[in-house]
Amino acid sequence: MSNIEIEIVEFSDERSEQIKTLNYEWLEKYFRIEKGDVISLSNPKEQIIEKGGFIYYAKLNNDTPALLPISQGRGHVHSPWSRDV
Repeated sequence: MSNIEIEIVEFSDERSEQIKTLNYEWLEKYFRIEKGDVISLSNPKEQIIEKGGFIYYAKLNNDTPALLPISQGRGHVHSPWSRDV
């Protein structure tokens, strides 16, 4: 039985393009890419972090398979898994 290691880490510029690509693939498969998606994924620091939000990555066995941006304000959580933006 192999060990599974999950680590939650904060946003980093180094993984920004990888996460953008991952999210575009996910959106194209299950939804469609909208203007707001392009803006947020192209400028995550400006669009999320500098507005008081946070971005966390879930690393599985030292690889980054997922992203969860959390926006402040009215208790709203925005993530790629929730399309009620």
